[in-house]
Amino acid sequence: STGGLTAPPYMQLAVYTGAGAKYVRHLDNDPMDEGAWEGPPGLRIADRAVTALLYLNKEWKPEHGGCLRMYRPEPGREEEVLMEIEPEAGRLVLFDSRP
Repeated sequence: STGGLTAPPYMQLAVYTGAGAKYVRHLDNDPMDEGAWEGPPGLRIADRAVTALLYLNKEWKPEHGGCLRMYRPEPGREEEVLMEIEPEAGRLVLFDSRP
């Protein structure tokens, strides 16, 4: 049994070459996003429960930047940075992506 988890029929692969390239701040599972509810139940973006990031960059150095910055939303207050994760090669990051 898979415990109710279903692998989506697609995944996202991103490559950033430097020079300030970045993935803009966002929610990984925002039910307000256009298309979040498209597709069969269990395979829609809005059904995502876990996000997995695997870093493959062998030559990363702190001066390159590119840390994953996680925020803690605080209603009525400015959001605080909960943690920063360095994108070291071989690092696997898993997190709950439910709203």
